[in-house]
Amino acid sequence: MNSPLPQAEIRGILSGKCFVHKATENDMLFVSDAPRRFTDEQLSMLSGRLTDLGFRQWSTGKSLWAIDMDEQRWLQLMKPFESFAIGSIPEDARLLDVYALMRLLFAHPAYWVNQPREPIRALLKRFDQPEELIHIAPVLLQDSAKRLREHQPLPSVAAGILCVWLKEFAKEAKL
Repeated sequence: MNSPLPQAEIRGILSGKCFVHKATENDMLFVSDAPRRFTDEQLSMLSGRLTDLGFRQWSTGKSLWAIDMDEQRWLQLMKPFESFAIGSIPEDARLLDVYALMRLLFAHPAYWVNQPREPIRALLKRFDQPEELIHIAPVLLQDSAKRLREHQPLPSVAAGILCVWLKEFAKEAKL
């Protein structure tokens, strides 16, 4: 499965002279060592290019940049996941929590501006890593149940992400 994240695009903007990795924390998508590799003038120019292309970056305090998308870029990334048809319950028992999470999120839509981004980032960063996505699904399912009890909005856009992921997983499993 291919990741929908624009990691290669960011690498291209940063000239490939520094690393761009998926962040381990879910309050950002990527982390880069660009501040260690470029002069202040070059960083200013790169920051402007990133901003122009829909990315935000900030210093982590460890001579690294945290990189995420601005709202317009988020909306653009979510477009392919907006319309989907929920498939049947997967035969593979490992996928049941993924399916349950998808159904729960589908049943509780929320306005985009109110949706927590951390669970969405967590899923997107694991889209191309099936075992990790399968592993995190029960955690996100529990988090979503807690959010419901506390009357907080769910990351309902993630229902589409999971639906697409389940279909791609099933397709690859048949190969």
